[in-house]
Amino acid sequence: FKRSKHRLRIVSTGFLDYYAYCLDVGGILYTITDVHDLHLWMVYHLDRHPLFQKIPQSALDDDICYKLMFHASQEGQKVIRNNGSMWAACYRRVDYTPSTCDGLEKDRTNIFCRSDDDLAV
Repeated sequence: FKRSKHRLRIVSTGFLDYYAYCLDVGGILYTITDVHDLHLWMVYHLDRHPLFQKIPQSALDDDICYKLMFHASQEGQKVIRNNGSMWAACYRRVDYTPSTCDGLEKDRTNIFCRSDDDLAV
């Protein structure tokens, strides 16, 4: 994948801040792709985001949404027809606490890891 397109990917540091803002605590972010490099990219960024926690595979075995996402879309059916591979990962939105952002640089683009003083214009 082209480096110039990294910022436009649906899962990136900037977009994850927005997803965390819109998603209720406890909500689940589902990802699936037939491109292994893209899957690794998404997992890399989600693993490093302080407001998302990976859901273990054992907890997904009974999740109907997780099961459906493999074959419910046209794209998923095409991958199945072509005997392709699909990679999925799911993350739960966790609650914000000051310790959630420990060790992270304060970044003006991360709306969750700023103090009220940083918000003053």
